[in-house]
Amino acid sequence: MFTSSFTPASTENVAFSSQTQETVESEREEMVYPIAIAIIETANAIFKSEESCTSKVEGELIMSIPCDAATVLSASKLPPSLKIRLSSTTVPSAFIVNRQIFSTKPPTINDILEVNMNLLQDFLKKRLETIGNSLRINIPLLKYYSPVAKEDLAPLVANSFWTTSGDEVILSIDVSVNKAIAEQNFYFPRIVFANSLSGGRVVKTNPPAAETANNILKWERLDVGNELVDNPDRLTATFELSSELSPTPTHLEFEVEGAVISGTDIALVDSDSYCILTTVKKTKSGKYWTEPKVIDSNC
Repeated sequence: MFTSSFTPASTENVAFSSQTQETVESEREEMVYPIAIAIIETANAIFKSEESCTSKVEGELIMSIPCDAATVLSASKLPPSLKIRLSSTTVPSAFIVNRQIFSTKPPTINDILEVNMNLLQDFLKKRLETIGNSLRINIPLLKYYSPVAKEDLAPLVANSFWTTSGDEVILSIDVSVNKAIAEQNFYFPRIVFANSLSGGRVVKTNPPAAETANNILKWERLDVGNELVDNPDRLTATFELSSELSPTPTHLEFEVEGAVISGTDIALVDSDSYCILTTVKKTKSGKYWTEPKVIDSNC
């Protein structure tokens, strides 16, 4: 099993939409409502090769608010309460809330999570002292862990075939999108397919052309969208038949923007003081691989 670290998504390029706002004045403060919140969910997916094994998703949920709102909120005598409810199509087997802003952990992730506003104010004050020129403050909410069967989890579905035909060996990789995310607004910034080569000379590869270096055959696809839903992709490489050439697994690495396989949704509970204006979702895989299927058409 291979794993990889991942960099949490950010809201650097998120534009907070203008809202109809109501100004509430008190003796010492002027608060603008609703406070615009961005929800960021990042997930690191780890896959195993055996179909019978489970895979896992480790995810993190972050709340992002503008620094000007954080400044006023941190100094408010009576900050409006903030309650969050999560729903997920894949219930995590374990989750950890951020004790810097939550005083208690709810029994299940589907229960209401109520932010301790005193703790949140302390958190914001400390962040504001070190935030520099950033426009927003990211506030970790929770981390979760979820084991899911591989066929229900992987955003990409891949199969590889090694076919011997005459004096050639053809590697074919069929790639499609998991139906679980087919209806979501997603795209893959980057997909990498790689095979180790024990020997043999590559005669040709289909577009996009593959690179061969250090006994690794590699394709890289950039900015792949939902065209894979109705039109599965096929990559091929043709080799000269050689006794040194043996079938190898195809390793995949990818990132997907706009979808997390947890199917998590977040809603605010009983609040007119906050609103979720945007949600950022990102999944990055560790390596996962598809075992080769060997076909000898000469037999």
